[in-house]
Amino acid sequence: MKVCSVNEIEKRVNQVKAGNLLSSLTLSLYLWTSQFAFAELIAEVDRDRISMGDTMRLSITATDGEDVNGINLRPLLDNFDILQRSTSSNTKIINGIADRTKQLNLDLTPKRKGTLSIPALRSGNRSTNLILVSVSEAAKSPAGNEIFLFEAEVDKREAYVHGQVIVTFRVQNAIPLGDMSISNLSLEDAFYDLLEQRKFQRVINNRTWEVHEVRYAIFPEKSGLLEIPAMTLSARESLPRRNMFDLRQSGRLLRRTSESFSIKILPRPPSFPAGIWLPARELSIEENWSDPPSQIRAGESVTRTITLRGDGLQGAQLPPITPPIINGLKFYPDQPKINNTENQYGRVGERVENIALVPTREGNWKIPEIRVPWWDTENKILQYAILPAREINVTGSVVSSELGTSSNSISPISFNENTDSNLNKTNDSHAWKIVATISAVGWLVTLIILYRTSNQGRRATRKSNNDENESKCYKILVEACISNDASAARKSFLSWVAARDDTASIHSIADAKKYFSDLKLDHALSDLEEKNYGSQASPWIGTELSSIVKRLRKDAKVRKGENVDLALYQ
Repeated sequence: MKVCSVNEIEKRVNQVKAGNLLSSLTLSLYLWTSQFAFAELIAEVDRDRISMGDTMRLSITATDGEDVNGINLRPLLDNFDILQRSTSSNTKIINGIADRTKQLNLDLTPKRKGTLSIPALRSGNRSTNLILVSVSEAAKSPAGNEIFLFEAEVDKREAYVHGQVIVTFRVQNAIPLGDMSISNLSLEDAFYDLLEQRKFQRVINNRTWEVHEVRYAIFPEKSGLLEIPAMTLSARESLPRRNMFDLRQSGRLLRRTSESFSIKILPRPPSFPAGIWLPARELSIEENWSDPPSQIRAGESVTRTITLRGDGLQGAQLPPITPPIINGLKFYPDQPKINNTENQYGRVGERVENIALVPTREGNWKIPEIRVPWWDTENKILQYAILPAREINVTGSVVSSELGTSSNSISPISFNENTDSNLNKTNDSHAWKIVATISAVGWLVTLIILYRTSNQGRRATRKSNNDENESKCYKILVEACISNDASAARKSFLSWVAARDDTASIHSIADAKKYFSDLKLDHALSDLEEKNYGSQASPWIGTELSSIVKRLRKDAKVRKGENVDLALYQ
């Protein structure tokens, strides 16, 4: 055996210390660089079309919580004046990890008309994104001595069925107002969603006006003319108190009525492929993997996250992503996540699919590309959102779950001279172990009985409520079919399916087809969709759909107690 000297031992200790120090420095450097790799400066505006004299809000967000007051704003002053600035911070804790953001808010007014840029603003090694803003002529001065205006506008006079129409109601006042209220928006054959309200200032002829905008995202459900009715605004003039004893808080009541609009709603183009109709301003698809696809081992799970995002669509309109059938790969989709946000153009829908992938053996596979057709409403052409094909390289082999039966797989039991005494000691403790086990089992049985009793009561109440709701929805559906009302039949059919099975995630007729897997129903629903959104002129007859629904309802009652699985991914 070699004996090391004291010097050699010290040398080796120093080497170990140096190695540990290097590892620590490497880890620290990695964490430091990764922090900045993922940190971002994000610039957003509340609107990108304004008039001379208007104000707009620029928000700059630091995703790592860095102080935003160090951002160089000098390049901004070439095109805009900064009227006001403020900062805010936000902290979210997700899975024990703190996510901190800081935001700089700037109120800007343009210095000239035309297309002006908000340039990339720098903070250290990072910079914001470039933003273009369209600035038009100053708003016209109100006629006469008008000090209170209420007007409406639409972003388009022609749209597609299921496509988005933005309606803006705008209040302009040169005097303080209070108790403002707008009449309720009522539309036929259209779904609408209230967007975030905007508030800014406008200068006209050296007079400052307060501007308040209320925006709606409207999604028409049938082709033809969509009528946007006139809306009524009521407000009361706010009067300043002359002294502390003056009890006056408001002045005269003011009322204004906006203009009404007729919007032409176009049907689904015949050139659009079969499937879910998606009219959008923009549609994108992207993927993320929990582990690199090139480093997957057989028998291990990896999650593929597919995000479908539509500008000008609701999240519920986006179609499900169906995993392919590949021998050697197993796919386990999770419940999709539906999100709705907004930008300056309106609603932005998002559908997130988390699909677990488990390879069953070693080898190479190709997951085919995903092509989602959508209709470009800006250019009126067919487009495709494409997720390219993905090569999967699986290494290793799956360990068998079956135990071997050879003698070598069983370890022999050896006895020594102390075995008998050990057994005697063990037997002495059997009595209390048995008593403890019986007591534990008794308590467990009692808890199970109590749980089942209470759970059965809850299930009975829930089932009674579901049955009552299903019956109401069914009657409404039958009445719509008898009346040959295609629009009402579509709405009531989806409501009936949701009431029939509250665990099902049915957002469209396409989802309903997959849920039932009934050829006659598929034909009837296709005819219903064609009548609602197609170009056929013949009247819709609801007899066929009514008889099919009655049959499905009867079959369900016959199979009472049997669960029905939602086959969205088959």
